[in-house]
Amino acid sequence: MALNEATSLQPLRNVLVVGASGNLAPIIIKTISNDPTFNLTVLSRDGSSSLASANTKLIRLPTPYQADALYSVLKGQDAIINMIPPFDLDAHKTVIDVAIKAGVKRYIPPEFSSRDDNPYVTTRVPFAAVKGNLVDLLVSKEQEGLSWTGVVCGGFLDWGIKVGFLGLEIANRKAVLYNNGTQRLDLTLLSDIARAVVGILKHPLETKNRRVNINTLFTSPSVILSVLEKQIGQTFDRQLKDADSANKEGREAVERGDMSGARDMMMGLMSGGAEEMVNGYGKDNDLLLGHGTRSDEYLEEIVRAVLQGADL
Repeated sequence: MALNEATSLQPLRNVLVVGASGNLAPIIIKTISNDPTFNLTVLSRDGSSSLASANTKLIRLPTPYQADALYSVLKGQDAIINMIPPFDLDAHKTVIDVAIKAGVKRYIPPEFSSRDDNPYVTTRVPFAAVKGNLVDLLVSKEQEGLSWTGVVCGGFLDWGIKVGFLGLEIANRKAVLYNNGTQRLDLTLLSDIARAVVGILKHPLETKNRRVNINTLFTSPSVILSVLEKQIGQTFDRQLKDADSANKEGREAVERGDMSGARDMMMGLMSGGAEEMVNGYGKDNDLLLGHGTRSDEYLEEIVRAVLQGADL
């Protein structure tokens, strides 16, 4: 085996996470820092409230990040997990260009959603097209030595239940059901997304220059609702919405700058029953999570943890 082939089979040990805020980044940071395989550095902006955690080196730089300062941070890193929002394409371009000069091997962009290379998705969710543009940029850099991996995971499962993004409003005891809530959706725990990132770092060859597909469950809002009602001991009021109409109205609201339309836009997309959305994303679960898609029985544990504010 050639030296470069042997090296490519080794874990990507020196890891930089760019950006430490949001719902997902802190969980990714915690999961990587708890694994002794990795040497973790977190790059955060000046003025951020992010704190260093155990086994983690924290570096702060003023934004926008400048190439010279970035180079000193990126030199010696094997992989970058960039959690800067994909809308800031210029910031990603800067990090990508410096990463190539610094010899970074792998770039994981903030994809973490449904397929953004699917025209059915990108025409109905403008965010997805932006994420797809970022992946296109990474593909164009492959010949310069920087590989990439995108994570396709559908909706955020525990976060979606907690904040009502799946249409199930716990505080109000109200359920907004798109197309009756019976369409099965790819949904993934934030902790499973973080575990998948660790899996990518440990399996660089198998995950090189492609999107990996994971989920925790392939289930429906109506099934989740039944578990919620059982554990809370109350019946939710139900409001039915047509998925296609909700997607259109939500998208138009978002395009006007009204982000309250994001739930209708996303849930309308996912719940419409289109063949393009009924994927069952978990084909890389065994490689990255060590198990297949969970059965609906696992929902009892998930809902209980969400209601109790416990970690999963």
